[in-house]
Amino acid sequence: MNWIELFKLALTRKDIITIDKLVQDVPEFKKIEDMRAAYTLLDEVKQTFEREQHIIQQKMNNMQHQHAS
Repeated sequence: MNWIELFKLALTRKDIITIDKLVQDVPEFKKIEDMRAAYTLLDEVKQTFEREQHIIQQKMNNMQHQHAS
């Protein structure tokens, strides 16, 4: 399996450990379509984690408000 396929699989599974390893070792792509695919996947994972971070922040805020009441 190549890097793009592994990244897609890890993203689908939300496998943070594998995603981190793949991000640390992005290969040098020779084809422009592979570069675009990698860029798209990296952007997608960034957006996914930003959404997750926002959800976690909302939950933390809700918990703090519940404890303050």
